[in-house]
Amino acid sequence: MYHSRAQIPRKMNAEELSIIQKVFEHWLNPIVVTDNQGTIQFVNPAFSRITGYSEQEVIGKNPRILKSFQHPSEFYQNLWRQIIQKGSWFGVIWNRKKNGEVYLEWKTIFAIQDQNGNTTHYAAIAYDINHIKEQESIIEQFSQRNENTGIQDRRLPNYTSSMNRETYKAYSLEKDLHSALPNQEFELYYQPRIEMKSGNIVGAEALIRWNHPKWGLVSPMEFIPLAEETGLISDIDEWVKVTVCKQIRDWQQAGVPAIPISINVFAQEFMKRDFPHKLQSSLKQTGVDGKWLEIEITESFMIQNAEVVRDTIERLRNLGIKVSLDDFGTGYSSLHYLTQFSIDILKIDKSFISESTTKPQIATILQSMIQMAHGLQLEIVVEGVETEEQLALLRQLHCQYVQGYLFSPPVPADQFIRML
Repeated sequence: MYHSRAQIPRKMNAEELSIIQKVFEHWLNPIVVTDNQGTIQFVNPAFSRITGYSEQEVIGKNPRILKSFQHPSEFYQNLWRQIIQKGSWFGVIWNRKKNGEVYLEWKTIFAIQDQNGNTTHYAAIAYDINHIKEQESIIEQFSQRNENTGIQDRRLPNYTSSMNRETYKAYSLEKDLHSALPNQEFELYYQPRIEMKSGNIVGAEALIRWNHPKWGLVSPMEFIPLAEETGLISDIDEWVKVTVCKQIRDWQQAGVPAIPISINVFAQEFMKRDFPHKLQSSLKQTGVDGKWLEIEITESFMIQNAEVVRDTIERLRNLGIKVSLDDFGTGYSSLHYLTQFSIDILKIDKSFISESTTKPQIATILQSMIQMAHGLQLEIVVEGVETEEQLALLRQLHCQYVQGYLFSPPVPADQFIRML
């Protein structure tokens, strides 16, 4: 895929510009270039061939002339939020041709910046989804033939390697995401939190994984952005909350030592007024006390709507639920937030401990954050601990809790229960 925030190179001479123009004109995929206000500046012939709009009809217009009205407004809000924050977006989108026909395409949209880092243009490149669908159909036929005959067909790896694997995978994930919940393909993994003094497991973080029938175990880094873009994130977030509450109940009924479980929530869900009420319903439904649940938020939540965040945190704490500030030190890191919001736990991002044993200045910053947390009477957790050297440093700095691969990676529930 394209790198986010493409940089404009040095000024090109006439010959180089001519070459670029010829490539642009002969490129088989539709390309649209707008200014930083979203006004179309250029389109290539492939765009006109696919959409039915001539270059003269769209220059000076906004790409929303292609809008199909097949997506909710939140879809486009999330799309532009990702472009602004990360520099690019890619996914499947429904658009409408000049003749009114609605069609599906895979699209990459990215920002183009000048040498000063200012966004000057946006570019969008579309890909033929129907072609990918044909390839997917052939692959499924090969796979089915292998299952029926029991013979490994070597053509299948050769075929899939000849296409853009990443594009096909992204398309496949987005298409299959809609059936992942009904097909019970999601699973929660648990990573233990260790108390430094005793060495005991005193908590765990629940992390979602997707057991995809074709791609195996899929990381949330791959499918959560797709879930946000397609509007499925609410259903997934609700599934996580309910599943964690049921898991806590089942462990307690089985006589497993009770420990709090933390879950990550998404900003758009946390900002909803009914978020605490839904969580309370899950607790009531399963008979779980709120003290066994923790909610993890990030610093970015706090700048979106301080009043809503403050109110939601207070309502959660009234339910006995603790709130932790995750990835501390990587975002806005305003100490003002720590005094204005009733945070219970500070989770220091793993990037600090990873460099703390090789960069004295990082170790000093880490020490300052731990001391500050103690002074504010916050529980402190350092994430990403992977070596004994890092652990020894954290003991010297009087860190309370740690989490990381030195103790255990995230593991399925049946493996985690054996660790307790």
